[in-house]
Amino acid sequence: VQHENTESTNPISQNVSSKNETGDKQAMESTNVSINLALTIPYMPMIQSKCVNQDELKISKTTECPTFKSRRNTHYFFESAASLGYHSQSMIAIENTKLASLRKQTEIEWYNWGFALRGGVYLSPALSIGTGVEYVQLKDRFNFIQSKVTKLTITYDAVSGQALDTSLVKGTTINKGENRYNLINIPLILRYEKHIQSWKLGIDGSILINAHFTNRGKMYNGELNVSKFANDATAYKSGLGFGYQLGAMLSKRINIGTDVFMRPSFTTFGKKWTIGGYDPATSYTMFRCEIGLRWVL
Repeated sequence: VQHENTESTNPISQNVSSKNETGDKQAMESTNVSINLALTIPYMPMIQSKCVNQDELKISKTTECPTFKSRRNTHYFFESAASLGYHSQSMIAIENTKLASLRKQTEIEWYNWGFALRGGVYLSPALSIGTGVEYVQLKDRFNFIQSKVTKLTITYDAVSGQALDTSLVKGTTINKGENRYNLINIPLILRYEKHIQSWKLGIDGSILINAHFTNRGKMYNGELNVSKFANDATAYKSGLGFGYQLGAMLSKRINIGTDVFMRPSFTTFGKKWTIGGYDPATSYTMFRCEIGLRWVL
């Protein structure tokens, strides 16, 4: 009987313990609920303000998705340059070969100088178009020397008109001067560039529109005498029309958006500078080298 009493269990204690465990769980659950409510209640207005209708959440087929690709901005360039160069005169005579020979002997190519302002836009990182204004002045030396010249001078009386004195002088006649040709051109430029770190190599071609042309100096005229000319309409045109220019550029970046460059070029107008019917027909080709600054925006 004692053995059975030892192994028997108390149903009252089991009930009490189970009730205690149930009470503990309910207490923990109620505690968790109160904590959750305490944390949630301050943010309820924010949660409610962010709620939207289901219709607003529908994604349209035309909705554009965001992209991480950077958009390419349009870049512009501006450049200013000064130039110095050499030019070559072409003189072709059809019949008046004597005049052509005298002009070639007395008109000597010297040099040309000028400046340019240009601007444009990049179509791609390597290709650009532009325009601007260019001023160029060509200078030729006029050098006329005639040796073994005899000069006869006769002095007359103002009243009677009789000769009072006669002198004979032998020597050399020298007549020197400068011939100047001024051009203002508007270029239409197409340029290709290759970037090599901080350096750029470029080639370009331009169509030139001559907006202004003047001339002044000395030359042999049709009577084979030396005479001065200034915008001589009997010899030179008032405008040269269209021309062509080829150039190559080497530039070095010296600051952000700023380059210093050197640009040799060849320029021709393809036609004679003299009017139709003037013999000999005269024209010029120019070789120039520009040095300047270039800004890319």
